[in-house]
Amino acid sequence: DLKPNNYPINLRRKQTKLLAKLTYDYLIRNNYSFKEVKQQSKLERFDYLIDRKLSESLSVKYKKDLKTYSQVLRNELVNKGGISKQFLINIPSKYTNNTSYNTTRRHLNVLVNYLHEHGFDVQKPTLKTRKQNETLHKPINDVKGLLDEVCCFNKNLHLCCLLTYCCLLRPHQEIRRLKWSDFSEGLKTISLSGGKVKSKRNRVVPVPIYIRELLIKGQPHHNIFTDTTRPLNQDYFKTLW
Repeated sequence: DLKPNNYPINLRRKQTKLLAKLTYDYLIRNNYSFKEVKQQSKLERFDYLIDRKLSESLSVKYKKDLKTYSQVLRNELVNKGGISKQFLINIPSKYTNNTSYNTTRRHLNVLVNYLHEHGFDVQKPTLKTRKQNETLHKPINDVKGLLDEVCCFNKNLHLCCLLTYCCLLRPHQEIRRLKWSDFSEGLKTISLSGGKVKSKRNRVVPVPIYIRELLIKGQPHHNIFTDTTRPLNQDYFKTLW
């Protein structure tokens, strides 16, 4: 039921590779025959569907979280022979913190809904979201002063903050992986293709002059922070902050 041609052109090759893998895995399980040799066990069906879900274009962090929760479901399936509705309700219910509860509930719903939609015998949990206390973020009165403090602490973090605040780019993926080839000749704009952007749409953003004055353009294929072909690690800016 995977139809690569239903995807946007830039995603079709990836989906076609997935289809080839699924076909190969199917042949392996069926003694190199397209004819169904044996009925999949419940556990085999679970593993197959979870592998398909995790092969989708997901962020590394999100995929890691889904993998963690899928292992919890798998252990229950192995031990009890099934995944009960009550078991699914108990997982998020142990959290008193509303944020943790809602996050766990959301991840479980993604997995359970996918399993259910593809014919796996599992009941959907009926838990409602909990209201979270909103945090009031007040405006920063002295933005320049704050940025100067960040600059004294770490130059890379300072540049990341400037690009986040002034160019509205996301720090952990879009900014962290920036190459000099993403900038225009005069460093006046940054152009990112859909594959580098969360929304999957091409983005072109202007670069203010006070950021351009800090930039010294390097080799086109080099990362702007490391001056090599390799970007900083995924948690670099989060750890610094």
